[in-house]
Amino acid sequence: MSNYLQDRLQKLFSFDLIRISKLLELIQYTVLYSILTIPLSILVENVFPAEDKDKSSLLIFVEIVIQMVILTLLVFYIQKIVKLIPFMFPLTKNYKPHQSFEYNGEITIGFIFIGTQLNIMDKIDILTERMLDKLGWNE
Repeated sequence: MSNYLQDRLQKLFSFDLIRISKLLELIQYTVLYSILTIPLSILVENVFPAEDKDKSSLLIFVEIVIQMVILTLLVFYIQKIVKLIPFMFPLTKNYKPHQSFEYNGEITIGFIFIGTQLNIMDKIDILTERMLDKLGWNE
């Protein structure tokens, strides 16, 4: 087995204070992202009207774009707010926090948005169905 592979496997299965600190950091920030994102996402979902097949495609498109802009701004500010809170559980002075920070928040926010933004999904479905009908691709 090559030294590279052995080294990578050893790092994969290591369980030292730095690894434990990293896992604690991921947990801390996942909790913080969830605490902020769930209520704000539910609020945005309830501010925008539900899908209405009687609306024009243009109006539905505009509603989708406005909601997406607001959700994008929420992601930006949620990340800024969470970054204000320092990592609370470093187990060693050698641990450097915020090394795996970005994707953790994006994954958490993404899953919460997928679960809570039902109106926008329904509106996208309406537009997709209409487009497929116009192109003759709908069965």
